Amino acid sequence: MRIHGIHVQGLRAPTGQHRLRLDPGYNVLLTRDEQGGAGLAALLCAFLYPRTDLGNLELWRDPAAGLPSRAGLAFASEPDVFRLIMDLDKQRLVLGRHDSESNEYQRVCTDLGEIEARLRAAGLPSREEFMTLQLCQGLAEAETEPTPPPELSPRPPRFPHAELPAERERLQQELSQAKSAQSERAAAERRVGELRQLRDRLAVLEHEHQALTAEVQRRAEFGSEIEELNGRLNGWRDEEAQLGRERANSEHSRRELLDERTALRRIPARQALPLWIGLILAVLGSLAGFAGHPLFYVFGPLGAATVLGALLISRKARRRMGTIEARLAALRVRERGMERNFELHSAPLRELMGSAGVGTLEELAQRSSDYHKLVGRAHEVERELAETRNALPKVEEELRQLEALLAAPVDLPDPAEIRENLAQLSKLEAALPVADVVPRQAPAPQVRGRLNALDRMVHAATLASGLSEAEVFTRLASIVPVYVRALSVGQFTQLERREFEGWLLRAQAAGETVRYEGLSDAQRFSVELGFRLALLEIMAPALSVPLILGPTLPVEQGEARVAMARALHRLSSAVQVIHIAVGGGPWLEHADRSHVM
Repeated sequence: MRIHGIHVQGLRAPTGQHRLRLDPGYNVLLTRDEQGGAGLAALLCAFLYPRTDLGNLELWRDPAAGLPSRAGLAFASEPDVFRLIMDLDKQRLVLGRHDSESNEYQRVCTDLGEIEARLRAAGLPSREEFMTLQLCQGLAEAETEPTPPPELSPRPPRFPHAELPAERERLQQELSQAKSAQSERAAAERRVGELRQLRDRLAVLEHEHQALTAEVQRRAEFGSEIEELNGRLNGWRDEEAQLGRERANSEHSRRELLDERTALRRIPARQALPLWIGLILAVLGSLAGFAGHPLFYVFGPLGAATVLGALLISRKARRRMGTIEARLAALRVRERGMERNFELHSAPLRELMGSAGVGTLEELAQRSSDYHKLVGRAHEVERELAETRNALPKVEEELRQLEALLAAPVDLPDPAEIRENLAQLSKLEAALPVADVVPRQAPAPQVRGRLNALDRMVHAATLASGLSEAEVFTRLASIVPVYVRALSVGQFTQLERREFEGWLLRAQAAGETVRYEGLSDAQRFSVELGFRLALLEIMAPALSVPLILGPTLPVEQGEARVAMARALHRLSSAVQVIHIAVGGGPWLEHADRSHVM
């Protein structure tokens, strides 16, 4: 249960008009004086327990305010949001539920008893348990009910009770048995759901296995072709790589031969000049010889040598060109042979690819991968189906037993009804005179008055949460030292209860134990506050109710107030805290939201 907001106007205490929006964490409401803070605390209690705390609505009105006298409280109880409207002019209290479609509040009821019953169903404990765990008015009224505003008539004080332990123990045992039976029944229902899902899973697996088997059979021929293709593919790729290398070598040789042939073809043209020069010299030498000139012996041999050299060079070039042409022809023949050999070896592969409907090697790889995934999934489903079929007889047997157990009529008491009976028992005990109460056994030594506050808080926690006293102390073992050390500003490190010695604290300075009865009022308040906050934190998962602190808390200035603000901020992570304070202080520094009224 979480309080979203408060709206007040036209009241005697607090005065004025205020709209307060509250966070789930630590909220600080600063009032002008203690009377306004006490009135706001009493108003919150009246909203939560209208049948006992509301009293005469006329007493809340302030005729001199000049405003319609009304108050509102919005709270959430998953998954709904509710609003309580106190119309003092019309003398009525209305409970409404928020409608998400129309975004408006629809009236639920106006009867105070029904409103309080719905609040109890939303997680609110009985009034006695709630007041024991709260600090609505401070330590001065810790043993009695919170004092209403002066304008309201006081309620009769509670009487101490220590009787009827057998009936209380019986109701607590019934509550524990009812909660255990509900937990077992819920576990059985969850197990039945799991078994039914497993049985339904078998039908899904059978259907999937049939579909996969049919698909694998349909692709069986393609699967064999894929395997053959994969077998030949590596050889084909090796041949393709070798063909590429041989093509590169042939191309390199061809380029060299062609370059050489091109150079040789230029030689006859370059030998034309030497040839003509030789001829001219030979002619000149011949003419000189006929004339009997001695130049014949020079020009004649020189011209003949030049002509013969040019002719020899041209002949050698032509012979080399013939060799090159022969080598080029041999290269072409070799390339055509390699191509024919590659075509001959790749023909079966192409035929297989064509019969498989595969056009490219990439498509072949994808088809092969898809086929292998299909076969792998079929094997997985077949294995899971076999395991599920083997486990099915045990599943069916367990399912029949659990369904029979759930179908059998079980008369389980309602835990809410048992808690209500415990609350009525507390009222009955409170109404009995002390003299008529005869304890069955001697109680543990306790000091009268406020020193019994810790035991009363433990008792209220067991009733509100349904936990046994042993479970409460087990959960408190690791949390109480944190709060006690923080709120006592390091004076005490541990708080424990011993059977014959009562409540003891361990002092940090001397390391010795200190009796709870010997503490001062300020020390006792810090210890009781730390114990109360620890109780609320361990109860938060099962019973989430806000903590309301009134304005008259006897907290010293300085480190004590800072420690209290930090402790309240820590608690606000599990429980909503509404701190009504007067004036300033360290509260505002640690608050998640604050309002000045």
